[in-house]
Amino acid sequence: DGFQLDNIAGVYIYGGKIRSQLALFKFSKEKSFAKEFSLSMSERVAKVFCDVAFDGVTFVPASEKSFKERGFNQSELLAKGVAERLFLPLQDTVVKIKETELQHSLGAKERVKNLEGAFAIKKGADVKGKTLLLCDDIKTTGTTLSKCAGVLYENGAKAVYCIVLAVTDYLTDF
Repeated sequence: DGFQLDNIAGVYIYGGKIRSQLALFKFSKEKSFAKEFSLSMSERVAKVFCDVAFDGVTFVPASEKSFKERGFNQSELLAKGVAERLFLPLQDTVVKIKETELQHSLGAKERVKNLEGAFAIKKGADVKGKTLLLCDDIKTTGTTLSKCAGVLYENGAKAVYCIVLAVTDYLTDF
């Protein structure tokens, strides 16, 4: 049922300008934001996790439906930029195997239930003994990151650190 995430860092509080830019990035297909966003994320990783030797960068997978609607996975684009800037391999490790409700429309308890059994290790992905950096765009309750990290740990990952572009103040945003 997911893991407690201790190793998580965010760049911005989700609100104002960053909220608007993220909406453009995700829903108006403004992929140009990925470069600036991933630069900020990689700088944050270098500062916060400076003594961690990562084996690779991975990302929260998109559902087939979201991918078809957008034409891209925003978390993958962010991870690609972070991997390039940190000179690490990008690893496609987790797959979404179940369509779910959109997390932002649900409360904390519903979010956990919604994502039960939603993720699995991607066929052929080797994470055994690896220290991975997991990227996503927004952290609200941490449920999605926790479920993805859980899949990585269950398949032998040594450690999973998370970097997100924005963090919500969950208590005041809902």
